[in-house]
Amino acid sequence: MGNDEHLHKAFAFFDRNQSGYIEIEELRESLNDDIDTSSEDVINAIMHDVDTDKVRVIQRLIVYRYN
Repeated sequence: MGNDEHLHKAFAFFDRNQSGYIEIEELRESLNDDIDTSSEDVINAIMHDVDTDKVRVIQRLIVYRYN
C-alpha cells in the first residue's frame, strides 16, 4: 500500500461524515477511543499544527500536502 492510500484511509477514518474535512468534533470523537477524555490539549495541539488557515477543520488538501 502506497503513502497516498495510507493517507486516504487515515483521513477517511477521521472524516466520519465524509465531508472532505475533519472537524474538531470528529477528531475528538475519533481520538476518544484511544486517549484520555481529558486530553483536550492533544486535540488542540493537532489542530494548531495542521489547521494552517485556522478555521478549526482539517482539509483533505492540507493533509495531502504533508505527504
